[in-house]
Amino acid sequence: MFNKDTCFHLIGIAGTAMAGVALLLKELGYQVQGSDSDIYPPMSTLLEENEIPCMMPFSIHNLPKNDKVVVIVGNAISRGNVELETALNLRLPIFSMPEIIRFLILMRREPIVVTGTHGKTTTTSLMTYTMKHCHRNVGYLIGGIPKDFQKNAYLGLDPIFVIEGDEYDTAYFDKRSKFLHYVPKIVILLNIEFDHSDIFQNIDEIERSFYRLILTIPENGLLIYFEEDERVSKVAQFARCKKISFGLENGDVHLFKDNSTESKIVFPDGRMYSYQLSLTGKHNLCNMLAVATTAFGIGLDMDLVIQSFQTFRGVIRRMDVIYQNDMIVIDDFGHHPTAIMKTLEGIKQKYPNRRILVAFDPRSNTSVRKFFQKEWVKTFALADRVWINQLHRLEKIPIQERLDREQLVHDLKCINVEATAVENSDQMLNEMLETVCKDDIVVFFSNGSFQGIKEKFVQYLKSKN
Repeated sequence: MFNKDTCFHLIGIAGTAMAGVALLLKELGYQVQGSDSDIYPPMSTLLEENEIPCMMPFSIHNLPKNDKVVVIVGNAISRGNVELETALNLRLPIFSMPEIIRFLILMRREPIVVTGTHGKTTTTSLMTYTMKHCHRNVGYLIGGIPKDFQKNAYLGLDPIFVIEGDEYDTAYFDKRSKFLHYVPKIVILLNIEFDHSDIFQNIDEIERSFYRLILTIPENGLLIYFEEDERVSKVAQFARCKKISFGLENGDVHLFKDNSTESKIVFPDGRMYSYQLSLTGKHNLCNMLAVATTAFGIGLDMDLVIQSFQTFRGVIRRMDVIYQNDMIVIDDFGHHPTAIMKTLEGIKQKYPNRRILVAFDPRSNTSVRKFFQKEWVKTFALADRVWINQLHRLEKIPIQERLDREQLVHDLKCINVEATAVENSDQMLNEMLETVCKDDIVVFFSNGSFQGIKEKFVQYLKSKN
């Protein structure tokens, strides 16, 4: 379909998956470049280290002069983008990211597609790490950078290709979920909750998208699913392939609890394995069980699988400790109330009896809207002090749809959680530096750069030591 003279230009290359695709295309031997409105670590570092040219801001001059240029458009790119409009006017071939992945890689492999509202990135990373620990040279595309790999995409030589399956839309011209392009041989389904309020009207629409994914699994495929999630179990019944369930207490694969201090996993054949997990929190136990169940289903060496859980280091920006002295500072990608709640629960479990200070950056299309107004109160009830940044792209959100920060602050104060809605990150930084004390746990939640506040905060702490 393409020859080695093809030059791929990625509009929106700074997106995690788009940057990963750029790496894969380069590994396939193509010329690759891209552009974005803003590029920041860790993706800017990843692209620079792999010598992939990136340009910003968007401009008609960014498009290559190569007469064999192919444009890949990220799903964050809309009509009106100057590069997209130029490409359309020139009648250049334009593809979505999932289309390219499907045709150049996945059709030739046996994809393991990891899906669910929460936990996809960590589970995809752990699945990949476990496969490699079992001496399988698998390829992968992950929506984050695993600490054990230092990059989020690799072609690999094994028939299996592990890919994070996002339910978010594909492109401006294709509003189907990305994972519907991924021709799975195996699907791991972790959970189903409401998210992405800009493209889904309600939870039923999201459930319907996962149902459509289940219908793409072949009869000789495999579905691994979380039995303790009601919606997951509902859509799982429509699979025509082999199914293996998992759960903390229920499922074909589950945790065994007795009076001993050892933690054990029970498998359908009756075998039990004691395990140690490097990550904390019940949500990570679920992620681990999903991988253990998949490993059992495809016949991996379970002794090696269990060993991998103990040494897996996690993913950058997933409960990522970026500073530790008397105080601990954590960077996390969380932007959904359930995900943030699970992270805070894990932090409280790991650091009991220590004050938790939260800096929250409402930036995703769901977090800036009022859909989870009440849920945010329950989530931040786990903290002692909360700062809420200004809503991202405020002018694009109708007033009646916006998250009401003042109401959230009021509701938190009513349950004895001190909270402030700041006007900008500078105000937040100043207030945090005035408030923070020895032994505090400080957590930054944002799916963006947070205007550099994390780096400034850590730099200040280091200057005082």
